[in-house]
Amino acid sequence: MGRSVPPRFLARTPAVWRQIGHARGAYGLTLSAQPLRRTFWTPSAWESAGALKAFAHSGAHRPISRALAAQMRDVSFVTWRTTSDQLPLGWAEAEHRLKK
Repeated sequence: MGRSVPPRFLARTPAVWRQIGHARGAYGLTLSAQPLRRTFWTPSAWESAGALKAFAHSGAHRPISRALAAQMRDVSFVTWRTTSDQLPLGWAEAEHRLKK
């Protein structure tokens, strides 16, 4: 049986949510999780790749992602450009893009 999500992941999640709420260039983020499977989906919309990179490498996100990297399953990233009128992105579209 696989390992469960460490309590420190759940304890630090609110700090990352607060960070994204103030992140420059963040248009939106949503989360779907299966914690017992260590599986999380976080589609997000950003002004630019630079804004996303700045978020990922700063604040609460950076230390938690590094500390938990070995305990999480495989990571996949998919990026694409879209127009603001196509937001918010639906889950079906996000899953379709991830499977491409």
